[in-house]
Amino acid sequence: MVTYYSRFIPDVSTITYPLRKLLRKNQKFYRNKEHEQAFLEEEISSDRVLVPFDPELPVTLATDASPVGVAAVLSHIVDNVEKPVAFASRSLTEAERNYSQLDKEVLAIIFGVSHFINYIYDRHFVPITDNQPLSIIFHPKTGFPKMTSARLLRYASFLA
Repeated sequence: MVTYYSRFIPDVSTITYPLRKLLRKNQKFYRNKEHEQAFLEEEISSDRVLVPFDPELPVTLATDASPVGVAAVLSHIVDNVEKPVAFASRSLTEAERNYSQLDKEVLAIIFGVSHFINYIYDRHFVPITDNQPLSIIFHPKTGFPKMTSARLLRYASFLA
């Protein structure tokens, strides 16, 4: 996420250098104040990156899933540039970690919609996912395959 929004953060490579140094081969891991300051939580949540929600602006909801968690970013399009309004994420439960990657990606969308429901309820928004099969399955012109899991159908019903 930091890489994606780094264009809004001045000197991001300088700030994150202490953390990147820890990734070197044979580097002993330790944590100190310098590493704490290198976490970009304050920068990511600053007004240089975040914009206040404006119901008049177009809204996007970008979601993603990893093997251990799901995340969502609610954004506006301001002067043809995507600007985040808010971030959300959570860890997956033990049972959810066993889901297929496709199901995890849909779960990320469900999480994002549920988390930001007060912003997107009864409004047009553009969902963004990096999962190509999911984009095809949920495309209005293609429809669901005949052998679709019950979980995926429940998720689709929730999103309809």
